[in-house]
Amino acid sequence: MKGKVVAITGTTEGSIGYYTALAAVSKGAKLLLLLNRDTDRSYEAEQKIKAHAKATDQECFVRTVVCDLSNLYLVKNAALAVNETVADGYGGLDVLVNCAGVCALPDERTVDGFDVQMQVNMLSHFLLTKLLMDSLELAAETRGEARVVMHTCAFRGIPNRMLKPEMFQICPEGTLGGDGKWFLGDLVKQKGPFSRYQQSKLANASFSMALHMKLQAVGSKVKSIVVDPGFAKTNLFGRNSTSSEPDLISKTSARFRNLLSQSPANGSIPTLVASFGPANLCQSGDVDRLGRQKCGWRRASETRWGTIGLSPAQYRVCLDLL
Repeated sequence: MKGKVVAITGTTEGSIGYYTALAAVSKGAKLLLLLNRDTDRSYEAEQKIKAHAKATDQECFVRTVVCDLSNLYLVKNAALAVNETVADGYGGLDVLVNCAGVCALPDERTVDGFDVQMQVNMLSHFLLTKLLMDSLELAAETRGEARVVMHTCAFRGIPNRMLKPEMFQICPEGTLGGDGKWFLGDLVKQKGPFSRYQQSKLANASFSMALHMKLQAVGSKVKSIVVDPGFAKTNLFGRNSTSSEPDLISKTSARFRNLLSQSPANGSIPTLVASFGPANLCQSGDVDRLGRQKCGWRRASETRWGTIGLSPAQYRVCLDLL
């Protein structure tokens, strides 16, 4: 990573993106762009990451770029800022980590009219990737490769293994399953807050594979990799811990999550492998997951299409989106 440029969405403290940012600094990145909302937590994380760079004697320039994924206009502005920054003496963007995400949110719409979970988790990352592709291609031609890393979820195929077109469309609030309790009710009714989240994560995986196909078809040196971090105890659920929104997490689901969750640092390992691992081990189209052994954490899978468990029809849907 010496001399390379990294951009990461969602890097507030306690997130997988935060630990990915720390690793980028430790591995010698020349420029680290933190794509976050304009909040105190974002700037606090920036200061801690800068302190980490100083403590480890790394000459890494760390900068926050305001990027609110719930507003497509602000995503476009963020992409413009990133492109202008990396073009000025940095030779492009080496790694884009689309790490930010939300879940367990009410059946609400963004200012653009889309489901809030689908836009934050998928649609805005799709737009950001598209707008940054020239910078990624520049780095790939200059330094041999570049990477786009997407986040999916182990439950991407539950309860529905097919993408639903209505999830990608502008529609009124309350029309995509409502605000039933998280997870268990969704498994029976196949609608609700978990189903909306699941569709966004299924879309992440499908998009990553479709992007891989597109890039391979034109002989691009940009790699598209998708990661499944497993359960991690992050701030993913809800907007914040003091939210006045209705509690959409059932007590059973909350206990289940807390019992199985790992630390955000451990949860970041698949992302670290996909983002910064050796070029010969990280191929476009890879699915990175975790396996546990006595020796610690390792990359358990270098397989591609089959492990996602999607149908050809889903790939065609994503190719149409591209």
